[in-house]
Amino acid sequence: SGLMDDKKEHKKFERCKTEVISSIISNSQIIAFKQKLKEEREAKRAQLDSRHDYILSIVSSCVGLEKAEVEDAILEGTQIERMEKFFTVEGLPHLIFYYQDTESQDAGESSSASRIKKSKVFVTEGTDVALTGVCVFFTRPNTSKPITSENIHRDVNFNMLDTSGIGLLKSVEQLLSEIFIPTLRKMNHSWGELASPQAQAVKQDFINSLDSFVSVLAGAQESLEEKKPGLQFVVLRDAEVLAESDQLRKEADDLGPRAELDHWKKRMSRFNYLLDQLKSPEVWRELDIRITDAANEAKDNVKYLYTLEKFCDPLYNSNPVTNQMITACKAYITNNGSATIWDQPQEVVSEKLKAAICLNQVYMYIL
Repeated sequence: SGLMDDKKEHKKFERCKTEVISSIISNSQIIAFKQKLKEEREAKRAQLDSRHDYILSIVSSCVGLEKAEVEDAILEGTQIERMEKFFTVEGLPHLIFYYQDTESQDAGESSSASRIKKSKVFVTEGTDVALTGVCVFFTRPNTSKPITSENIHRDVNFNMLDTSGIGLLKSVEQLLSEIFIPTLRKMNHSWGELASPQAQAVKQDFINSLDSFVSVLAGAQESLEEKKPGLQFVVLRDAEVLAESDQLRKEADDLGPRAELDHWKKRMSRFNYLLDQLKSPEVWRELDIRITDAANEAKDNVKYLYTLEKFCDPLYNSNPVTNQMITACKAYITNNGSATIWDQPQEVVSEKLKAAICLNQVYMYIL
């Protein structure tokens, strides 16, 4: 029995020795691997110049981090290589940075419970990861020449989107409606020869199309905000929307056709979303038919109103003096909205209309 005990102890010793040696080798490999990563990072850092410094300084200001933190983050992987492609002749036309929560896993842990969320800045193509935080993007309108330290301040533009708490649609809507559209309205350069009526019309048509797009974004955002979990909520909401659809709509007299078009765009977006929800087999067929009819009505109205949109633009594009004159004449003829033309004596209405026509002729002559 003593011999057997000695053999067991020897095997135990050998097994323990093997584990210690493996651990030492494993630790050595980890140390060597970390050292290699460090050397690679420092080699990449040595390649950075004033162009990288300019880009990273802007990113750090936009996301509220120290530049050193941003620099350390983009030294990982092949992110520097993507920046280099943005600087070269015929290279990338844009460069995108995200700063948002990403999942990371603790060392030595493999379970999903060990995954934690951590805010991180990284370079992206914009199509591989969904945007949930801050996006800082750089663009170059001309890729036929390289980006240098001398021209980067002139030839590279940048902007940012902060989707935190409001979502992507709302942030794009705000960027267009609060920044770009007001700026474009005031900007009189870079449009070509603005002196000609044709150039003015092109500018106004473009701004009108942006306004229309913003209204579509707003409608889509409203539809998304109405999403509620559960079949019961879906049915109740659908019935609510249909009841609203059946009611007569009362709008202010001075809203005009553009407000009507915006209304039906939103309804079309809303019903298209509901139709997607109704693909669930549990939803009643009767509700499906009613919503389909309402969606078709909204689609037909949008199609019809789109044909009228370009003819209605002059009503919105008149200068403030013209609009004030129209409002003043309307108030004069209707006694400040207290009486229609049918409530007044015929000769009085006739004189008021003649005065309004005369004012219009004088105004057109002055122009």
